[in-house]
Amino acid sequence: AERISRCVPPGVENVQFPFLALLVSGGHNLLVLVRGVGEYVQLGSSLDDALGEAYDKTARLLGLDVGGGGGPALEKLAKQGDDKGIPFSVPMIRKGNCDFSYAGLKTAVRLAVEDKVGDDPPSESNMQVRADIAASFQRCAVKHLEHRTKVSPRMA
Repeated sequence: AERISRCVPPGVENVQFPFLALLVSGGHNLLVLVRGVGEYVQLGSSLDDALGEAYDKTARLLGLDVGGGGGPALEKLAKQGDDKGIPFSVPMIRKGNCDFSYAGLKTAVRLAVEDKVGDDPPSESNMQVRADIAASFQRCAVKHLEHRTKVSPRMA
């Protein structure tokens, strides 16, 4: 939390407190109630895998080049897919907390790839289903962030 206060840009005096801060990185998610400069209440964090790890794993499962990171490769493919093409569930939708978990969604992606693509390398014949998996994953992953952020005021 101390680190965050050192990163606050000039003009912070114009910020209205309290507010929610959602921090998303490759290795961790954190939802914080910011009551003032240096006053933070952690509402939720990653229980297992963070969003960036889930993007990277999903991109690898789909056979994408992750040299520039899984996120950009997955998003590019997802733009060609149907985000409701694969019926993935939004993680932890019924849990009464603000924590994040992507392990179950990653497992669902792996099972969908095994079922719909198998061991076949990316090709013209399976690119649409790969794009649908990417788009459906991305929709659920972002919905998880949205849901946790929306329920967090009740947890504060």
